Amino acid sequence: MRMYALGSNSCGKLGIGTEEDSNQPVLVQGLPEGVIQLVASGGNHTVVLINGVLYGCGADDCGQLGGMGNCVVFRRVPFDIADQIVYVSCGWEDTLVSCKSGKVYISTNIGFECVGKVDSIKKTASCMKHHLILSHCSRLYHYGNGKVIGSNSEKSSVTEIAQHIVDIAAGRSFYVTIGKNGVLEISQHGRVPKEVMNVPSIGDVSHLQATWSAVFVESNNKIVSWGKNVLDQLFPNDESVEQFSVGSSHGLCIINNQCYAWGWNEHGNCGNNEKQTNGLHLISVSNPKAVFAGAAASFILAD
Repeated sequence: MRMYALGSNSCGKLGIGTEEDSNQPVLVQGLPEGVIQLVASGGNHTVVLINGVLYGCGADDCGQLGGMGNCVVFRRVPFDIADQIVYVSCGWEDTLVSCKSGKVYISTNIGFECVGKVDSIKKTASCMKHHLILSHCSRLYHYGNGKVIGSNSEKSSVTEIAQHIVDIAAGRSFYVTIGKNGVLEISQHGRVPKEVMNVPSIGDVSHLQATWSAVFVESNNKIVSWGKNVLDQLFPNDESVEQFSVGSSHGLCIINNQCYAWGWNEHGNCGNNEKQTNGLHLISVSNPKAVFAGAAASFILAD
């Protein structure tokens, strides 16, 4: 499996050997052979989970890469803890690592710090300065910016905030959940864009994601989206998709074994020179199998 990257390359976060932006997919450097389980990207850094081992590139000025220093190709992140990593996600300047034991770690200037424990972690979601952790027991936990959950203080440890939750997504200053009853809810705290609160009528939801200011759900293999659309970041049509991922203000999807992008294209992350894409734009990568979108950065896995 090969990984290609394009878009914003500040501090080398694409892992392609330079710090120059690219509007065309470029093969990343430094990753070993193995199963790529997850790709997560923050403001200026990216991490990849391969066979339970963490690799990263880009900025490490806040310790988001475990103290290994800035790098423009992927290198193994020094996570010297005898615990298997099962999930990883990125805030703007930090990295959240969840382990098989249930322990949750956050990157700091002095290495990874354990900030709590969650039994049987199912998924994490991060955006800017807040993080969500969902357990297989349908309990939802939060770490970071307390304003998102109605607190004026920074949460320095993992805090339970809800139960009976089956899926989550994190926006810039809000979060979205789907309950066991199938009801989708938007957090009422923080600075929630009014457009995000206008939830449309949707059927059964199988997948949930969010950009900084919009929500995306997969229902019957189609994407339903709502929220701010000043940058054309909402999904532009009703085509069936095989997979999708959204970043800060753009998205990627696979349709009929081809990769497409839409939304804000300031750094070439949608594969062309236009600031905004009108509709879907084809990204030329053969046999795409998975897509991951970050902050104006795009990552594509292909055979």
